[in-house]
Amino acid sequence: MRRYDEQRGVVLVLVLWLLALLSLMAGAHSYALRTETWLTIHALDRARARAAAEAGVWLAVADLLSPPSAQRWPHDGTPIEVNFAAGTIGLRIQDEAGLIDINSADDALLQGLLSNAAQPGQDVVSLFDALLDWRDPDPDRRGGGGAEDGDYLHAPYESKDGPFNSIEELRRVAGMSDELYRNIRDAVTIHSMQAGINPALAPRAVLEAIPGSRVDLVDAYLAGRHEAGQTAIITGTEHHFFNAQRGLTLTVTSSGRVGRGNVRLDVVVTLDSDRTPPYSVLSWRESRLPYTPPSTEGNG
Repeated sequence: MRRYDEQRGVVLVLVLWLLALLSLMAGAHSYALRTETWLTIHALDRARARAAAEAGVWLAVADLLSPPSAQRWPHDGTPIEVNFAAGTIGLRIQDEAGLIDINSADDALLQGLLSNAAQPGQDVVSLFDALLDWRDPDPDRRGGGGAEDGDYLHAPYESKDGPFNSIEELRRVAGMSDELYRNIRDAVTIHSMQAGINPALAPRAVLEAIPGSRVDLVDAYLAGRHEAGQTAIITGTEHHFFNAQRGLTLTVTSSGRVGRGNVRLDVVVTLDSDRTPPYSVLSWRESRLPYTPPSTEGNG
């Protein structure tokens, strides 16, 4: 009888171990299934968000190709939100004529932009000289703080001694920090080929870079910029920095948001009515943005 009881005890322990093992397997399977389901939903949201962002690009291009009187959206980088299918599209259309061309802009505009965007104590003069040294053809350092080949010994490149071919190239200039680059990248271009800017198309960072401008003057100008009869100048600034030219090259920034998917496309297009199709895509950059929960403010 005692031997029988011992066998029953062993069987009971084995059954308990088997139940524990099965529970562990079931839990692992459930966790894997939930993870796969989550990844599938996330991938689907991201694919839909990308489709929405791409739709935004072509909506913007279609609007740009419309007659001026039929165009719905401004070309000065004003944020626009468009409802689309199960999500939303965030659009910005920026005419490059409203930006500061890092290859041809007046030196005072470049210096003003760097000064406004720099952190306190940052050596803007040396950075400005290094920027000009990067693009000029000679091997001589400007002033006391420029940068030529010898200053890039610890980098896998030398001073280019040629014009910038992309905005991202600014990151290679000696003294350019990540934060300063982020602060100026939406205010500069390589496509306008102008010494000045069209203030009617310029974002705030560009208007504040104009010598003589102040925050209150920029605020007053922006408040009435789209009103009929508004002059294309900012009070107190030197007018030779301005021109009324509109460009044929524009940057379309389109962000598609669906569920937890958030994809941004930065597309530079140039318009040409003599071509078929009447536009060309100069660059196309895609970024995956972090998920931001929808705001519940005001829903309480």
